[in-house]
Amino acid sequence: MAKGQEPPDDYLDKVIQSWAYFEGHMTVLEIANAGDFDNAVKCNILKSMISGKYAPVPANNGLVVGNPVINTPDTLRV
Repeated sequence: MAKGQEPPDDYLDKVIQSWAYFEGHMTVLEIANAGDFDNAVKCNILKSMISGKYAPVPANNGLVVGNPVINTPDTLRV
C-alpha cells in the first residue's frame, strides 16, 4: 500500500455500504427472477475493484489454515 493510500478494508467497507441501501430492492428483483445478487456476485465485484486499485486477488487465501476459497465478502478480508 502506497503512503496516503486508503487501506483495503476501509475501501471494501465503503463499497459494501454503498450497496447496503439496495439490498431490500435487490431481494424484490431476485424474487421477480431478475437474477441473483448473492455473496458470489458481491465477491466478484469486490475482487475486480480491489484488483484494479491494489493487487490481484488470488482464488484461495494462503494465509489462513486450510487455504479456503475466497468466494464471499467475508473471506475476502485479511
